[in-house]
Amino acid sequence: MDDHGLHEGIDPASHRVHLAGSGAQAVVVVHGIGEQRPLSTLRSFAGAVRGASREAYAVPDTTDTTFELHTLVLPADDDHPRTDLYEGYWAPESTGTRLAHVTRWAKRLLLRSPRRLPTRIRGVALRVGLAVLVTLGALVWLGADVVAWVTGDAEAGLPSLAKALAAVLGAVVVRFLTDSLGDAARYLDVHPRNIAQRQAIRRRLVDLLDGLHRSGRYERIVVVGHSLGGVIAYDAVRLLWRERFQGVDVPADLEDTALMRAGAELEAAVEAARRRGLRGSDVGDDPTVDAAAAGFRAAQDRFAGALRAAMPGRWLVTDLITLGSPIAHAGWLLSDGGSDLAMRIVERELPTCPPQPASRTGSPGLSYGPDGARRLHHGAVFGPTRWLNGWFAGDPVGGPVLSTGDVASGRCERDAGLGCGVVDLRLGGPRGVLRGLAWHVRYWTDPDARQALLVALAITRAGLDERVVDLAPATPAEGADRAATGPR
Repeated sequence: MDDHGLHEGIDPASHRVHLAGSGAQAVVVVHGIGEQRPLSTLRSFAGAVRGASREAYAVPDTTDTTFELHTLVLPADDDHPRTDLYEGYWAPESTGTRLAHVTRWAKRLLLRSPRRLPTRIRGVALRVGLAVLVTLGALVWLGADVVAWVTGDAEAGLPSLAKALAAVLGAVVVRFLTDSLGDAARYLDVHPRNIAQRQAIRRRLVDLLDGLHRSGRYERIVVVGHSLGGVIAYDAVRLLWRERFQGVDVPADLEDTALMRAGAELEAAVEAARRRGLRGSDVGDDPTVDAAAAGFRAAQDRFAGALRAAMPGRWLVTDLITLGSPIAHAGWLLSDGGSDLAMRIVERELPTCPPQPASRTGSPGLSYGPDGARRLHHGAVFGPTRWLNGWFAGDPVGGPVLSTGDVASGRCERDAGLGCGVVDLRLGGPRGVLRGLAWHVRYWTDPDARQALLVALAITRAGLDERVVDLAPATPAEGADRAATGPR
């Protein structure tokens, strides 16, 4: 693993003060694209996080309406609290995709100036576009030949071996585009014909998370999303926040301005680093940025603890973890470019980390006061919830969730993302598009990635207890040490 492999942001020594001595916890794993079988992703994930010696057993998933899913239980012992693993299984809601869905989505994405494409995905986007064009061309070519043969054109013979092979290859490509890439096309393209499917997928996940809150069995919920599942997990968490806090008054003494000040300090440190010529992951390794990031995470912890004490059970999602997720390309996939992304961020449709303020002219906090009451705004989810985003260096699907740029003035960078408060975790792995894609399915089987995931999940008692100490922001020197050595 390179020296960026384990970002200091997941250091166990700087996590949640309110998790010490916690009881049962739930981990919800949201799968990626493809015709996923029930529990296939969850069993793979469970095998990676529990190790060879820890017992596990399955019980019926009481939140499931398909009668296909089970909850995998990692029982409590001296070293571990009870951890229940759930699968955010949305595949049944993503069926009936046709090639037209994919080509419509590809046309919307690719018919833009190449300069507007995110840097990391530009090569993949052009290859996908070329594959679509070749497939369509082959279908037209074969179709014309078959029509001539059927109508008795004297010059047309049976399709040649080359054309037969092209037909088989074309069928394989079409199958891939519809069964795998089609999931992304249907979910990420906000076309009227896709709205019902998007709603069904989100509703399934939001209901699962809401049911876990209402069960009263858990003190902590972690949501993990792989590939497209990272986008779906992000949507589910933000929509759950909206449902659980919309119209709900919060205590008048809930302190939310310190968090926003810490977020502003982090954004200022990131902007200063960029003015010094730093780009990408190098920004997060800057000692000043590292210290500001540690301060922001400590402020998140304090706000989460205060919210939990003031409103027990209202919000239990402590962490969102996205792995190899295209949410890294929000400026391209979740919007129509930088200016559109900026608008969605300012309007808080797409929550950022740090969160946007409730008002740009009044209080700098997360709350507003209708009729004398105080309520947290609908995009404040990453006030109490941390977000870790991991990706392999060569995986073009994932990437860093970069700073949003100057959204207040409507200017956003081409590679803009959803905030500099996200802990971006660059893993090792090979470079190059083809080899990177091969590693896209190794986010909990690769040893380094698995170790980073275990630290982020903190599913051991020791991991939870260690996260209580040293909540003070790191000094620049300490930050530099952690950047070089990874988590302790």
